[in-house]
Formats: sequence, C-alpha cells, structure tokens
Amino acid sequence: EHVTQAVQGLRNLYKPELRMSTTIPLQLIWLTLSFGSGLCGWITTIFENLNVSDIYFTSLVFSASNIPGNIIASLYMDKIGRNTVLKWSMILSAVSLMIFANAAGSGKASP
Repeated sequence: EHVTQAVQGLRNLYKPELRMSTTIPLQLIWLTLSFGSGLCGWITTIFENLNVSDIYFTSLVFSASNIPGNIIASLYMDKIGRNTVLKWSMILSAVSLMIFANAAGSGKASP
C-alpha cells in the first residue's frame, strides 16, 4: 500500500507538466546547496592551509555567521517574497565568497 503510493507520487513528480518547471529545477537547487556542507566540512583544513592561528575558533565564527542571515531571511520571507530573498541571498553569498577567496589568495585571511 505505502510503496504503491510512493511510486505514484514519484510518477506525479516526473509528469511532463511538472518535470521541467518544478522537479528538475528543485533537484538542481538541492544538489548545489549540498556543496555548502562540503565546504563546512573542509573549512578547518582550508584555514590550516592559510596559516590561521586558531582554526577552531575561526571555524566557529565562520559557522555562526550563518545565524544572522537565517534570521533576516526568515523575517523578510513573507514581507518581500521568497524569490527576492533567494536572489539577494545568492548575490550576497557570491560576493562574500569572492571576498573570502580574494583574502585567502592574498594571504590576508589570518585573524
């Protein structure tokens, strides 16, 4: 019974009217978001290679920096809309990663 319902649900997700408009774009978003977990898993190694003095404290700060963004996104999600929040989140994330990469490349990442 449950297996049949699960299979029917999967078939519904891949119907032509949903496949290109919803299912595949959501799968691509999920795939790209999962790379963030990989970055967090390797961040101590990255900081170590950059000769950061206290890699664990810096990793804690790096991880805790997500909290303000999550709070701001949750507060403004209904006020300005999901698409606007998502677009600005992606833009600001890209800018901050470019700044981080530039600092790492120039050797200025040590606190």
